[in-house]
Amino acid sequence: MGKQILIIVSITLLMTVSSCSRKIVFTPQLRAQLENQSIDLKDVQFYNSEKIVLKRVEEQPEEVLLNEGAVEVTKGKIIEEIVIKKKTPGVCKQVNRYHLNISFEAEDGKYLKFGRKAGPMLRDRYRLYAKEWNEENGKVMYGDTLYNSDLSAADAHLLVEKKQVYDLIREKRVARGIRIESGRD
Repeated sequence: MGKQILIIVSITLLMTVSSCSRKIVFTPQLRAQLENQSIDLKDVQFYNSEKIVLKRVEEQPEEVLLNEGAVEVTKGKIIEEIVIKKKTPGVCKQVNRYHLNISFEAEDGKYLKFGRKAGPMLRDRYRLYAKEWNEENGKVMYGDTLYNSDLSAADAHLLVEKKQVYDLIREKRVARGIRIESGRD
């Protein structure tokens, strides 16, 4: 019986360790380290830390149709919802001093802005930008379109794979130098 418990504990521990995320928070310090190594941020695989749901509602104009002699008036709404699941891979499309435009879709112009505040109180991570956050939701630009997002997206920030960052930084090489050979005239 003791051996069975040990096996179960070992399997559980192995599953826990193997399921642990190898993703770390993308910070200004990590960004500086990558840039100091001349690593282009467009070569880094990014992920979002939280689920992001973007919604917009567009009123459709009234439409008048004649259907078998009767006048039909239809009015409706178009509801568009974009869901970016937690840890969706994204790529950097544009780099700015305080923010990065990250795209989670192949379509051009569809990106979210993640950044930190300017000034002496710099944030420790790159968070989802919004035109404004209020008590209920945020007004978030997705490309050139304004969407609403619930407050849970306010905590969304960028992650990177620890292994990829380590591999990128590890590519640094050190010149060995050249010695003058003895016996030269």
